[in-house]
Amino acid sequence: MNNEQLAMNKLFTIILLLMVNIGYCQLQVELRDVSFSVPQNLSYFSEQDKIIDYDGFYEVGKIFTDSSDLDKFPKIQYQYYEMPNMGIESSKTVLTRLNEIMTKDFPADTLLINTNKNYSIAKYAIMGISLFEMKSLGGKGLINIQYFDIPANDKESFLKCKGILTSIKHTTPYISEYDEHMKASGNASKYVLLFLGIFIVVYFLRKLFK
Repeated sequence: MNNEQLAMNKLFTIILLLMVNIGYCQLQVELRDVSFSVPQNLSYFSEQDKIIDYDGFYEVGKIFTDSSDLDKFPKIQYQYYEMPNMGIESSKTVLTRLNEIMTKDFPADTLLINTNKNYSIAKYAIMGISLFEMKSLGGKGLINIQYFDIPANDKESFLKCKGILTSIKHTTPYISEYDEHMKASGNASKYVLLFLGIFIVVYFLRKLFK
């Protein structure tokens, strides 16, 4: 295979991946403090502005392939919770605790927590259906998305869920006090090491010139 054929194959692969991604994430869901995209073959039916209590606000919605056939898959439901005082602990601690609510009753087949992106994805097998549950933390709250489909589509479903996760955009990022403290400590340590290195260099230069 010559270089021209290799280049054409790479170009074809890139175009195919772009087409797959475009196919996965076409429908944009806009909520008060967060947005995300879902596969284009779904329809959006929302129920929003439900009050939990005086300090909390949440939006819920459902996204179906066919709203007249509730047993048809895939389908999505979501909940967005406003949690203004959430940013105390690290995202790993928060996401681990939130996932434990589910995993105590239904052991997860897969649980992945991305602390850099502040999200998690877990897979459950419940009554013959695969449930992919995604959680993403933002500066103002938590979005919880459930994706349901038949087990035969698990591989494709996981790719779609990854597309949904990467499409989530919060109005403000999640920054915990713990992370800020660790960042400040890390910066302080760097300065200490820098000054120590400078001191050692100056010390040996003086010894050398003497």
